[in-house]
Order: sequence, then C-alpha cells, then structure tokens
Amino acid sequence: MISWEIGETGQSILEKSYFRYLIAVWGSLKIALWMSPDE
Repeated sequence: MISWEIGETGQSILEKSYFRYLIAVWGSLKIALWMSPDE
C-alpha cells in the first residue's frame, strides 16, 4: 500500500515533468518558426 502510494506520486511527477518538457519543446519550436523568415 505504501509503495503503491509512492508509485502514484512518482508517476504524477513524471507526467508533470513530461508535459512541461513537451510545452518547452513546443514553445521553442513555435519561437523558431516565428523568428525564421517567411522566404
């Protein structure tokens, strides 16, 4: 039971960090596309 709770917490932390990583990558890609010239 205790180990399961720790696993749940670890999983949520991993998911949060994963989403933050995705948001960071998406933001950098958006900025790169916005900064790049159209032509």
